[in-house]
Amino acid sequence: MTKMVVGHELWLGQAKQEGDQREVSLLFGHNMRTDGVLNPARVKPLIYRPDGSTIQPTMSSESDRHRLRFPFAGDGCYTAIVDLVPIVVSQNSEGYHIGPKFQFKNDGWAKTPMTEDGDWMFLAKHRDPTKKVNEEFDMTNFVTTLVMEVQ
Repeated sequence: MTKMVVGHELWLGQAKQEGDQREVSLLFGHNMRTDGVLNPARVKPLIYRPDGSTIQPTMSSESDRHRLRFPFAGDGCYTAIVDLVPIVVSQNSEGYHIGPKFQFKNDGWAKTPMTEDGDWMFLAKHRDPTKKVNEEFDMTNFVTTLVMEVQ
């Protein structure tokens, strides 16, 4: 998980169909190159049907992706949403640690610049310093990934 702090992302990949089942790949990596998979216990997927009702997909794992499968129940737009169980990540001079800041010293920040044209993932972050707990974390961050082509 600490890889996401320094630029790793989660994204939805290839979709396919088999009979009345649909499947979409869930990938993890950097600059749209896979780098292993996330712990499946941290992944919370949900599929919205065209009528707004939801489906809990089944998830299987491979060495470079998770696969989300769900039943197809008619034409229309199906929306896949994947959320992660939140964790607190702290950084000090020794690196990143999972846990609140009072357990570690010298907390800091990391940045990932965009340097060239091509397919990129943008992390849209909302930081809320009013949502904090003294001696545990300074603020709450909400992160969404947007994939687009940069020219």
